[in-house]
Amino acid sequence: MHTPSRVVVAVTLAAASSIATPSFGQGAASPPVTPAVAAPTTAAPAPTADALLARHLEACGGAETLAAAAPLTTNATVRFQGTPITGTYVARRAAPNRFKVVIDLGDLGTVSQGFDGTTAWSLDQDGGPRVLTGIERTQLEREAALDREAKLFDGFPKRETRGTAKRSDVDCWEVRASGDDGSSLVAFFEVSTGLLRGVDRTVIVAGSPVKTTTTIRAYASYDAPKGRVQLPRQVEISADDRAMTIETSDVSFAALDDALFEPPASVRAIQKEAAPAKRPESGKSPEPEKKPEPAKKPD
Repeated sequence: MHTPSRVVVAVTLAAASSIATPSFGQGAASPPVTPAVAAPTTAAPAPTADALLARHLEACGGAETLAAAAPLTTNATVRFQGTPITGTYVARRAAPNRFKVVIDLGDLGTVSQGFDGTTAWSLDQDGGPRVLTGIERTQLEREAALDREAKLFDGFPKRETRGTAKRSDVDCWEVRASGDDGSSLVAFFEVSTGLLRGVDRTVIVAGSPVKTTTTIRAYASYDAPKGRVQLPRQVEISADDRAMTIETSDVSFAALDDALFEPPASVRAIQKEAAPAKRPESGKSPEPEKKPEPAKKPD
């Protein structure tokens, strides 16, 4: 079993593609969208993964509208299902690919992750401050991109629509995608509206795989800077035997200070320790160490 904060890190990565999407709009949101379900026809061939993704983006307002909504601050509440544990969720995004999310669970501690365009990092009470490398860096860098929603299947060349299945209590097209490295992803697109209703995938946390299941329970309509969009308002994410509900309470497109995206001091300290010693310029020999002059004898 993974420790709570490791699970929260996995949830953070899973949430980055849904509740923290940069396409949330400003202003008051309309009530959650719960469209009538239309039964799929068995005669028509199943739509391709790319066609389903394109339909989802169009239903949300268009790929360009989604990618243009930044800077963005998303505030949400979090709740571990079956427990009294609650907390706050704050995600910030800015062009071109800066991202920071903080989940505060009170006495259980705070988990944060970020990417400032150069450094990917994570901070929690179990793992402490870490500079992310390898696949963990790749995961976070991908989630930081403003157009990541349009790139849901990037890195998964094998894609197959397997038919229909239930997700969030509605009929969905189930798409299974796999990469050449053995990675995989399962996405669920609502048959009647085209909206994405869920994603199953495995993320890497501190070198260990954690399976995550994301279900989008409710959408809402918002006025974004470049048009009206529909985005997730309530998301459920499970990792191992723990499940968390994240519900958006407020969004803002106010300007964000660059300093908000800087790694915390503890992460910067690790970077400083790991930095290689400065080498002399090419073709120059290092200057010999100066020896202190002997003390003069008194006259």
